[in-house]
Amino acid sequence: KLHQESILSKEEAAQWCLVDVDTGKSIIPQGGTVYWNAYRNKYVMIYVQTWGDNSFLGEIWYAEADSLTGAWKYTRQIATHQKQDFYNPRHMHEFDENDGRIIYYA
Repeated sequence: KLHQESILSKEEAAQWCLVDVDTGKSIIPQGGTVYWNAYRNKYVMIYVQTWGDNSFLGEIWYAEADSLTGAWKYTRQIATHQKQDFYNPRHMHEFDENDGRIIYYA
């Protein structure tokens, strides 16, 4: 839609087309954070999905990219809340363990 309305170029819009690695479904991100992860040697995004299957804002997802600006392509669900909202998740990078092998979010 952003490309159709000439807000973003086709290439820019493609940077944010997230796809669930398990189902192939498109995922619409709402809010979250991005930080460098030394263990994965990538940028890590923790975010909430809007219009999720179990709740409007209750699905938490993980994605990673080589660049801060993407491309963010594949994503995996890491938490869900049945009929509960969980908005504005934040990767608590200051608590990462083992150079980011273990990460925390709230």
